[in-house]
Amino acid sequence: MATFYSVEATKFTTPSVEGFVRGTDLGGKLRVSFFTYNFAGTEATNDTIVLTKVPQGARILGVYVANEDCGTTVTVDIGDSDDTDRLVDDAAWGTAAAAFATLRRDDTETDETPTLGFGYRYSAETNILATLASVSTPTANATVRGYVMYAVE
Repeated sequence: MATFYSVEATKFTTPSVEGFVRGTDLGGKLRVSFFTYNFAGTEATNDTIVLTKVPQGARILGVYVANEDCGTTVTVDIGDSDDTDRLVDDAAWGTAAAAFATLRRDDTETDETPTLGFGYRYSAETNILATLASVSTPTANATVRGYVMYAVE
């Protein structure tokens, strides 16, 4: 029977300066940053909603969104000012729903530091934004609630 190791577990078996495991790789402190947004009814395509903020060093673990029906054809990207869909691409807010958002990932990445989605680590305090990729007839007073879950050392 063979034993195989994840990238992180290999760091325990092969000690080196480069092989140190960061606190957020093993767990760290779990934090949640909540948000609530009430649609004005005047939102348009490419408008930005500042949802919340994460601190320097935050490693993204998940995004949860519970939304009412926010209008006809409401599609949203969740990310930051450098990459508007870094975390979530094309979430549908046109129908009431509550779920963990599917975080983006790059299957071609070989580096152990993701450049988007699950596991992405912010190097500075950063606003998490919802960019309205498409909006047609937004619903006034529709509420979106949720949180960004992350780990810090």
